[in-house]
Amino acid sequence: AIHLAGVLVRIPASDGDQQPLYSWLVIGHWLKYDHVVHAFGFGSCTWLTWEALRASIQQRLGRKLYPSMGMIFLCVFTGMGLGALNEIIEFSAVLMVPDTNVGGYVNTALDLVFNAAGAICAMPLVTRFAGRAAT
Repeated sequence: AIHLAGVLVRIPASDGDQQPLYSWLVIGHWLKYDHVVHAFGFGSCTWLTWEALRASIQQRLGRKLYPSMGMIFLCVFTGMGLGALNEIIEFSAVLMVPDTNVGGYVNTALDLVFNAAGAICAMPLVTRFAGRAAT
């Protein structure tokens, strides 16, 4: 929903025109709404990957799962892969729909960077709270 809002919601631009929410500069001239959404979204996907993996192993093997380094990397790489899938979908939209305002190569690269940052930032939180959830 927050990702779609970035495209659908219009806000006033500095020139008095309207711009999509995803172009809003949250901090300075370098951190956009779109970057925050990508970091949050794929950080959440990484955490959900952990929760699905934990629940599956607990159900199948009947034992509690705590995050090992291998599990952490698996979840981070899964979150990053889901972020890459999102970029493929955005690229498909650019090819099929004119004037999507999705952005070019630099936008895609920054999206991938913030997808990875969100995935990486999620794992200390998972590690911190995994013990509580498993008990």
